[in-house]
Order: sequence, then structure tokens, then C-alpha cells
Amino acid sequence: MLVILVLAVPAFMAVAVAVGLAVVTVLVRREDRHMSLRLRPISRVEAAARRLLGVGVRQPEHDEEPTAPVGRR
Repeated sequence: MLVILVLAVPAFMAVAVAVGLAVVTVLVRREDRHMSLRLRPISRVEAAARRLLGVGVRQPEHDEEPTAPVGRR
């Protein structure tokens, strides 16, 4: 019984990580194809994928003028 548990837990974790990576990959490719990364995420899954990858939508403040990043003028 212990041998089955020792083999099953890592196998389950590997499958879970692979599925998560596949979901994130599909979502990133879809948003890149639609060029929608500058828009707000449509679903919670897209929002979670962006948060996992560290991608966010930044809206400029109303008082500030949009400026070019340093080095890209």
C-alpha cells in the first residue's frame, strides 16, 4: 500500500502541473493571437493565468499624460 502511495502522489502531481501548464500555454497563445493582453481579462481563468505569469493591465491615471518608456523615444 505504501509503494502505491509513494508512486501515485508524484504521478498525480506531475499530471496536475502538466495540465496547469497546458491551460496557461493555451490561454497565452489565444490572447497573443487576439492581441488582447492590453485589455482586461474576459474570464477568471484568464485573470488567474495573467496573475500567475505576472502580466497586468495598467491604466494611466487621468491626471497624467501617457509617456514613452525611457529609452524608447
